[in-house]
Amino acid sequence: IDSVRNQNFDDWELIIIDDGSTDNTNEVLEPILYEETRIKYFFQKNQERSIARNNGIIKSKGEYICFLDSDDEYLNNHLSILHSEIERKNKPKALFFTSINVYNNDNLIEFPVKRLSKNDNIFNYIFSESIYPCRVSIHNSVLNDFHFPYYTNMGEDTILWLEIASKFPIYQINEKTVNYYQHDGNS
Repeated sequence: IDSVRNQNFDDWELIIIDDGSTDNTNEVLEPILYEETRIKYFFQKNQERSIARNNGIIKSKGEYICFLDSDDEYLNNHLSILHSEIERKNKPKALFFTSINVYNNDNLIEFPVKRLSKNDNIFNYIFSESIYPCRVSIHNSVLNDFHFPYYTNMGEDTILWLEIASKFPIYQINEKTVNYYQHDGNS
């Protein structure tokens, strides 16, 4: 939440979907929600991440949708870099993704990001590269046609990216704008 609030781009909304947590998430969020009207909180019984993400998409008013799991964070320039590139490309109906810092048990690891070229087969690229949801921004109309599949909890993001690539352009932004944390609790 703090990594969104600390963005140097301030035209954002944050939709929090609490997927049936049994901790004190709502109590922790209460003072934040009181002071920050751009953040909305919704609780649902546990239905797993695809349904949670799809519900967040439905509740969003944004033209472009980004994703952020609770154990990852945006660098302060994430949204401004996405916004600049989206504007530069004339706000296409497309999927954009940035580069990433990967931490394994709090140690930064070398995570080479293969540059997407015009000669690459986009489907092979998506299969071979890890395009984590925290790296992605998608035009909301694209997500009217395609959704995270609810029938699997493994590779659901890759399935969605492949479906989107069948109909819409995919753009890579080489700047690192996200910290992704690998740990024993990752699924």
